[in-house]
Amino acid sequence: GLNLGQWPVVESIDYGVAPSAQACLNDILGNDKRGNCTEADAFHQQAMRQAAGGRAVYHPSVDVVLGVYSRDGGFDPANPDATDNGCDETVVLSNAQSYGIQCDDAGAIDSIFGYAVIDVTNRALVRAVISTFVGASICMGIPDALLNPFPSSPGWTWDVPRGGWAPNPSNGHCWTISGQNDKRIPMWSWGMSANLTYDALAAGGTSAGGGALYVRLDAEILNVASQKAPDALDWDAVKIDFAEVPSAVMTPPGP
Repeated sequence: GLNLGQWPVVESIDYGVAPSAQACLNDILGNDKRGNCTEADAFHQQAMRQAAGGRAVYHPSVDVVLGVYSRDGGFDPANPDATDNGCDETVVLSNAQSYGIQCDDAGAIDSIFGYAVIDVTNRALVRAVISTFVGASICMGIPDALLNPFPSSPGWTWDVPRGGWAPNPSNGHCWTISGQNDKRIPMWSWGMSANLTYDALAAGGTSAGGGALYVRLDAEILNVASQKAPDALDWDAVKIDFAEVPSAVMTPPGP
């Protein structure tokens, strides 16, 4: 349903610089002590989407984030060491579709209608979908070389290590892609802003490299995309694609 040939020229963008999103993005949301990186990313993604849409940005407490971690991965705060085992991102995204996550202080819930896995070797496509769908989620087994020394302050860049890409499943991590430009990909991880090179994305964002790149889809974002690029987005084709997935729940965008 995405016709890249009809897409407008993709300009550089970084949703992570939005002032209203800073409090949430700079919060590690419990991921310094627990393996809830997938849930931290979900709330960071939500903050960027709310900021981009001009809405009030929700900054969840760690307890709220860990509550979603319990739902998605079976974490039990009464028995944390035995149940802090991380999550499968596809389960997290499926739950975001079926149950949603809290989106304001009153307890309202926001759900997506689905998600898509993006070909990380297609740089033009990567840039287009990051711009259109307000960022993305990247998961991969980070090579040991990129964590030695461990990032301790903002501004680092992850590239393919000199010895090549050697994913370590024990370093499984999910974090937030906040934008794109012609040289690298702005990102947020552990409450810090940083960058990912396109080479590192192409190496680590595949099954062979130990990862994948996901975008969340909802009616609000697709409405915006349709307005920006009406000839590039075929909603009927998107519906057909998702209808082929048995668990997909489709809600067409409003007028």
